[in-house]
Amino acid sequence: MSIQKSLLPVIAAIIVCMLTVEGAVLLELPERGEGAPETVIGLVLTDCEDDWKQQMYDSIQQAARQKHIQVTAIQTARTQSDQIDAIRTLLVYRTNAIIFSPVMENGWEYILSEAAEAEIPLITINERLSQAGAAGAAADHPVYHIGFDYYALSGQLAATLLKGGGEADFELVQLGGTVASSAAHDISDGFRDAMAASGRSQTGFSVGGDYMRSRAYELVTALLRNEYRFDAILSYNDGMTLGAIAALRENGLKPGRDVRIFSLGGGEAVLEAFGEGQISALGRCDLTDFGETVIGAVRVLQSGGTPPASTLLPGTLLVNGGAS
Repeated sequence: MSIQKSLLPVIAAIIVCMLTVEGAVLLELPERGEGAPETVIGLVLTDCEDDWKQQMYDSIQQAARQKHIQVTAIQTARTQSDQIDAIRTLLVYRTNAIIFSPVMENGWEYILSEAAEAEIPLITINERLSQAGAAGAAADHPVYHIGFDYYALSGQLAATLLKGGGEADFELVQLGGTVASSAAHDISDGFRDAMAASGRSQTGFSVGGDYMRSRAYELVTALLRNEYRFDAILSYNDGMTLGAIAALRENGLKPGRDVRIFSLGGGEAVLEAFGEGQISALGRCDLTDFGETVIGAVRVLQSGGTPPASTLLPGTLLVNGGAS
């Protein structure tokens, strides 16, 4: 009896390990056997402080349900290691495809090779892998990407910023995304290139907000408390935009008037803020057809076809309270 009791902690630890993958909580992995659905996709849900990102995940799951495709989802923290563990779990489970938004461009070579060996296609959404990183997979097992043209949208925001400011100088604060992410690179490059093409140099302060609402709030609050003067903000996503708006308002400033805000995204809360005039220009990434586009790629793969290696959905520039 004493021996059996001494084994209880060990047994409990084993069960916990089976249910948890390095912090990634499994959201039910049903048995794959007789009577299983014809198509099961794996979806890696990564923690975020962004309603738009959550709506992106929801659109995929809704489109899958409409096509009678089962979704096996795993929630992870915002780390590459957690995402890799989740992908590896879905490879073992042998889903028909795995969909994820990589937190950074590089460092995926081993898991890409495992996916190639398992012959399970990977689809990146919103954020992509670098060309060098994607080359880590077998040449005949590419990684597909579906996202938005952030480079073009950020260039349009730069042109709108310059047009609205005329020839006057302005002091800009850039709230950037995760340093190693593809979207952060595309937005930064598009904005910088558009500024250079106009003959204007980029001025101001640039800091990585890691796409987090709380981080943007802290950064803008700190700048204001240290009496750093700025009259424009470029925010790389909804979460940071809402964090910046909250910080400005708490410090007695009117977003969109005292400080112009230029943002990318377009979830419900940000669209509402734009309609209220708190955001000067918005590069809107409409998710209406996003889920259907992703599931369409899955169905092409399942039928033995080859979807485009990269699909960039166009965004829409909104200015002046909603006029395109």
